[in-house]
Amino acid sequence: MTKKNHLTTIKIYTDPVALARTKFANGKVYNPRKTVLAKRVASLYMQNEFDRKKPYFQPIKVCMTFVFKRLKTTKSKERTWKSVKPDIDNLAKLYLDAGNGILWKDDNIICELNLKKFIAGENEKPHVEITIETL
Repeated sequence: MTKKNHLTTIKIYTDPVALARTKFANGKVYNPRKTVLAKRVASLYMQNEFDRKKPYFQPIKVCMTFVFKRLKTTKSKERTWKSVKPDIDNLAKLYLDAGNGILWKDDNIICELNLKKFIAGENEKPHVEITIETL
């Protein structure tokens, strides 16, 4: 195995949002408003934080960490695993789609994907952290 190169890390300071399914009503197809807004916010953060002018075209590894708002009833002061909804794959889909054309040419060049979801520690804000490495 060759050494992997760290390329970039982006933090999106907002509550993580899962990609919701497309809805059908009155003969029309639409995406839920929360999903559309979350993808727009994520894309704006990516455009502002990404230090390259062009998206990656070569095979990459992407690591995503989803940190959710801490509840007042949470006893632990440390970051803890979040083992309830939303599903981690639906969280990833929204941010993978938002990165298309900005961070990477298309999410089909992602050959390795590492996902984690947590409840925030005591002084931590909710966010999504995305790290990209070349393969």
